[in-house]
Amino acid sequence: RVEVDTGDVPEGLAIGTPRISHEEVTASGPQSQLGRVDLAVARVQIFESGIDVRQPQVTLVPIDIDGRQVESVELDPATVTVEIDVRTVETSKTVPILPNLTGGPADGFEVGAVRVEPSVVTIFGLPDALQDVVSVSTEPLGLGGASDNLSLEGVLVLPRGTRLASDAETPV
Repeated sequence: RVEVDTGDVPEGLAIGTPRISHEEVTASGPQSQLGRVDLAVARVQIFESGIDVRQPQVTLVPIDIDGRQVESVELDPATVTVEIDVRTVETSKTVPILPNLTGGPADGFEVGAVRVEPSVVTIFGLPDALQDVVSVSTEPLGLGGASDNLSLEGVLVLPRGTRLASDAETPV
């Protein structure tokens, strides 16, 4: 039996079912060692670039039931071709909402505390789109010479390549 070991798949990537050129191999070597072989493993690395795996000569390693390599055993074939489709998947990030206040209060007044409800939002997107996002702002909210407390409703301005969850509402 042949299995593919991809190790840890980088965050933001998902892999398809590995395709291998041989499902079974023949093991030869000392009888005492052959009895220990549980499977043959082809080890490949999934790179952060998200490039599909197309490796024609992946060396097979005989492995025992505890996951350790069995020495003095040869496998035939000794190598297999491994193909794995790699795709980018969306991830999420929760960031604070920053109101975009424009204008100012009436003469003699100043803006005191500003409270945003909700104070954070979870956005979704590809890892590259989310990487540098530290906050989400609102469309401009005019203070319009206010001389009393205001309660304003704003719409979020989402960074390029991001979206809200399908059931989320945008007013804040």
